[in-house]
Amino acid sequence: IMDPVCILPTMPLSELISLREKLGWKGFPVTEDGKMGSKLLGLVTKRDTDWVTDGSSTVSSIMTKLPDLVTAPEAVDLQAANKILRESKKGKLPVVSKSGQLVALMSRADLQKNADYPNATKDQKKQLMVAASIGTRPSDKDRVGALVAAGVDAIIIDSSQG
Repeated sequence: IMDPVCILPTMPLSELISLREKLGWKGFPVTEDGKMGSKLLGLVTKRDTDWVTDGSSTVSSIMTKLPDLVTAPEAVDLQAANKILRESKKGKLPVVSKSGQLVALMSRADLQKNADYPNATKDQKKQLMVAASIGTRPSDKDRVGALVAAGVDAIIIDSSQG
């Protein structure tokens, strides 16, 4: 995951729970400024919040802090990352630069899907490619712009109706 959603250590748990429900993800890297590319401070997962009842607590009070995390260096390849995840039995593997900045996040689930579906269409970074279909109506032109802005890899024009 080259651009994971990062969060601030000061985020209240109630906001984290809302974000988790909105995105459907269970784990988030915690960075100094809540942005990708900044210093990694920790990781918060569903397991960290399972038994917490105080929604006003902050992420920093329950996250797994950097010294206790299993991380990988920036130059790690897919095979080495798989091995680290397998041996550590962790679900997320933050990839950090020598200076401690978060550069990527690898997920056991994503690596497993990569192994389960080796024939899926992927780009050079092993990320799934996405295509979308549009019709030939004038209103479909607006959809093309939205699809391009969202990063679609291919657009198929369905002209079966004319």
